[in-house]
Amino acid sequence: MKCKVTIVHYGGGKKTGLDAGQPGYRRSRPMTGQQVMARIRERDDGEILSLIKRLAKAHHVTVDELLGGDRRRGPMDARAALWEAMEATGHWSSERLGELFGRPGSSVRWATKRRRKRLANQQVVGKAWQSCVQPIEQPLPTKEVA
Repeated sequence: MKCKVTIVHYGGGKKTGLDAGQPGYRRSRPMTGQQVMARIRERDDGEILSLIKRLAKAHHVTVDELLGGDRRRGPMDARAALWEAMEATGHWSSERLGELFGRPGSSVRWATKRRRKRLANQQVVGKAWQSCVQPIEQPLPTKEVA
């Protein structure tokens, strides 16, 4: 009995000859912060870099964490906020942002959607919390003991 042997060649982090939906496809890892920063400097007029620095400071993360592939909540939220702000300008689509950051465009869409959903949930919880802790304006009725 003979076995069929298939030799698989890897090129650029992906199996050659396979599309993204096929079994055995390997997606390349996200780019590092330095790689993304180099790409941004090539294409930037200064506006994006100032936005990145402001968001990194506001979210208490470093620029490298914001641009890299860190999956902790702080850097992920900062990255999603950056993507959302860049999409809001109208010059960047999720596909172009994904290309710039070395990720699929669907990852950008998912992150921004997740961030919007979480912010909306925080607002609802915040309003409920405020209604619970508001001071009582009228004194509570007391029972007189005879």
